[in-house]
Amino acid sequence: SSSQDVVFPCPLVINSGKDFHLFWEQELSSGGHRVTRLSEDRTVLPAKVLPYSFVSERRSTSSKATFKVTLPSDSSGVAGYSWVFTNNKDEDAPKTFMEFAKTEYISGNADIDGEWYLKVRVQDMAGNWSNATSATYYRDTTPPGKPQLILPEKDDDGSILSNTFAIDWTQPVQK
Repeated sequence: SSSQDVVFPCPLVINSGKDFHLFWEQELSSGGHRVTRLSEDRTVLPAKVLPYSFVSERRSTSSKATFKVTLPSDSSGVAGYSWVFTNNKDEDAPKTFMEFAKTEYISGNADIDGEWYLKVRVQDMAGNWSNATSATYYRDTTPPGKPQLILPEKDDDGSILSNTFAIDWTQPVQK
């Protein structure tokens, strides 16, 4: 007799045969019992996508944006992932294998100003796809507008009232 004998195995098929589970009771060497379940792997967690070559939530003039992709742990193992770098916030990463799990960095080319998104979808070794996760990059190559100067107060002759003065300005309106 081993230290963990299987006492009672029981298959369970539910959801019109779509879900299969196997339960069994194990008798422990300590005299106790434990129920164990084995089920089909149907999920994989999403990746974490972080900025690498830029600061999050800050505008950048560079057309190249590099991201670090951190893949989750998975009971079946992670096969790899797919990704898309797009300026369309509604576009998702495809369910098409593109990168092996060892690829940690992805670079995209933002060829026009605006918000860009790297969207990543993970595939595990069981063939499951995660929901897409994303990070945002904002390319901005448009220089700021001219500030509006606020000149110091002058007397009737047009001279500044003091030898010590400050020059203030208003911020230009950002488009």
